[in-house]
Amino acid sequence: MLSELLYNVPPLYHIDPDNWQRNKKLIADYVKVWSPFHEKAVTRPMTSFRICSPDRLVQFASYGDKLRITVNFSSKDFADRQRTIPARSAVIEDGGKVITYRAPNV
Repeated sequence: MLSELLYNVPPLYHIDPDNWQRNKKLIADYVKVWSPFHEKAVTRPMTSFRICSPDRLVQFASYGDKLRITVNFSSKDFADRQRTIPARSAVIEDGGKVITYRAPNV
């Protein structure tokens, strides 16, 4: 889920009805974050990408001038100059709006 957000790649789900019943809330909650991000990012070029931590588990990308995302793939919070990125999360900055998505432990 975090990689899909960082690289603006659509989620692909191949699940049976039982799996859907178990995971539909998780999927629906994720799509509520991914869809508006993708709607904007898909129309803009990736204008920047960088590795933010020595272990390469915190990464940043920007799309156009105002859409930015920082993803922390690690199990520990990461503090940079501006904010703390929680473990297993994505922080999306869209102009002045900030959204934090915390990936579930699955």
